[in-house]
Amino acid sequence: ETHRTLALIVLAIAIAAAINTHYYGFLILVPVAAAELIRVWKSHKLDIPLLLSLAAGAAGILFVLPFLKGAAAFRSHYQAVGVPYQVLTQTYNYILLGQGTFNTNVNHLLDVGLLLLIVLVLWSCIRQMRSKTIDLPLAEFVFLLTLAAQPLIGFFMARLATHAMEPRYVLGSAIGIAALLAIALTPLLRNSGTARVMLLLLFCVFIAKGFAGIRTE
Repeated sequence: ETHRTLALIVLAIAIAAAINTHYYGFLILVPVAAAELIRVWKSHKLDIPLLLSLAAGAAGILFVLPFLKGAAAFRSHYQAVGVPYQVLTQTYNYILLGQGTFNTNVNHLLDVGLLLLIVLVLWSCIRQMRSKTIDLPLAEFVFLLTLAAQPLIGFFMARLATHAMEPRYVLGSAIGIAALLAIALTPLLRNSGTARVMLLLLFCVFIAKGFAGIRTE
């Protein structure tokens, strides 16, 4: 019980710190709240200490409010005009590939590739959960899914409220994306030969990306 109390205190502090670091930090509440809703739905029990922890963390927004009026003065200097839907795909490109925009033809191919990747990852994860080949509770899957979907949630937040979005605002989604990719690839990684080949390819990609980054400096 002592360990859980400490964990809940740390959670509240982390949420408050995220919100006070950047207002898009508020998005971290979405996966946590979504996972808790699923857990409540499955167990029919409210976790009052957790809800209090989330509320305490969300209350951190009170420290931001006094600065919002002053920060609004900088909005007119923001370089982007509007939030087109391309921002969403550019954000995922930036997280997955390290670069948001390419030429028009490559951008179209990447849009199609991103859609296929999402479908395949979700299909593999759901298939493994149904067949019980992995022990992943539904609440945890929803947490990872909504965490990976933060660029989408941030996009709607930008369209409806903030009118500004950059890939760095939702970089936390990389954790959810990486976890879902790892789960989706689990059937392949069970074969040691395939796992070695994939690790080698990953190493080559890191090396190539590193050299490309050095050349552009």
